[in-house]
Amino acid sequence: MRVVVLHNAEEALASGAAQDALAVVSVQACARAIAAALEAQGHHVETLAAPEQPAALLAALERARPDALFNLVESYRGEAALEPAVGALLELSGVPFTGNRSLACALALRKPVAKALLAAAGVPVAEGVVVGGDAALDAAADEAALAALARRVAFPWIVKPAREDASHGIGAASVVDDVAAAHARARVVVATYRQPALVERFIAGRELNVALIGPAAAPQLLPIAEIDFAKFPAGRRRLVTYESKWVEGSPDWNGTNVVDATLAPAVARRVEEVARAAWRTLEFSGYGRIDLRLDAHDEPVVLEANPNPDLSPDAGFARAWGRTGASYEQLVARLLALARPGPVA
Repeated sequence: MRVVVLHNAEEALASGAAQDALAVVSVQACARAIAAALEAQGHHVETLAAPEQPAALLAALERARPDALFNLVESYRGEAALEPAVGALLELSGVPFTGNRSLACALALRKPVAKALLAAAGVPVAEGVVVGGDAALDAAADEAALAALARRVAFPWIVKPAREDASHGIGAASVVDDVAAAHARARVVVATYRQPALVERFIAGRELNVALIGPAAAPQLLPIAEIDFAKFPAGRRRLVTYESKWVEGSPDWNGTNVVDATLAPAVARRVEEVARAAWRTLEFSGYGRIDLRLDAHDEPVVLEANPNPDLSPDAGFARAWGRTGASYEQLVARLLALARPGPVA
């Protein structure tokens, strides 16, 4: 087959801190790994950095005339919020492509929207509020919203960007113990990422990752993974930060190890049930990862739903796949076989 591996252009992000670009660079390495796996299977492969102009992107695909496309785009023109727009263009192109459709990406990226949909479907999520609407803090309104949250939800809380993925904006200072600290951290999020902040209950229990792969109606659950915080910096809240994922050699990187989860059968069944419900509610397809924590009663609570998570050979999704005994090349082949044109029917 002729396969195009489409990825982010190497460009500066439109907002965020300087180190946020590390996640963008990681996509380039992932594209090379996938291209190598495809070539090893005999496919003719072209890697393509998504051009800035939609017409140029569609023209490039027309010139390449691929039989299928591996979509690795996580931001467009430096904006994570435009990732779903690329998916919509691919749907219009008629070329079969891997991963989630534009709707699932858009829903998951808007964390408050995703949480509202999950809660309405009976999927457990952490209660919270959005402050800094339209990326501009209204001190009186936001303080009132935070004060109202404090009457319902005990501290600690976590403050994070309302529409970022890859743990952008998540660090040690994200976990707060009072309203004043929450408001201060929200100001940092709004100023740095030019978007609202989501403030919600921080769940201190075990953190689990559930990777799923397959068609929308019948995804396969891969072995459940757990974040081992045994070597996390002393005195810190246990949290998967941006540095945990992207700053190799940092204390957070060294302190977050992914291991096989050992769960009581009833808890494992409930985790799987919740992960499937989240997948279904947000209309995932192809592949995705649901991140959860267990509360004090061992009830799983969804933290994030991640369509099209990182497919690098050393990333969590590939490790979960590897625990089934299958190879990375087999993972790439499976995802290619799931490629299809257009939106979910």
